[in-house]
Amino acid sequence: MMKLEKIIFWHSHNLPSILQTEIAECGLACLASISSYHGYQVDLSSLRKKFRIPLTGTNLNDIAYYAKELKLSYRAVKLDINEINQLKLPCILHWELNHFVVLKKYQKIK
Repeated sequence: MMKLEKIIFWHSHNLPSILQTEIAECGLACLASISSYHGYQVDLSSLRKKFRIPLTGTNLNDIAYYAKELKLSYRAVKLDINEINQLKLPCILHWELNHFVVLKKYQKIK
């Protein structure tokens, strides 16, 4: 029981920063971070072994497939910046359709 309490506490407060080490693995780094946040013991190295990433990187379909394989729920949505408050955080953004990043929080600027 003690182990479960630690996971729940950790899950509710910490989003690990997992940085990509190769140019084409931003999507994997994001998935590792989100997976860890949700209590899965996943690191970038194990994801590299499980999913072979092409030199050109991953696309949104690849990320959806990897998420499904990791038993993560996912959905792709297209939002205007003014609709960002509709997202459940943390989440993965496909930034300008060429880079994946994790959105942890946001703040409106007045």
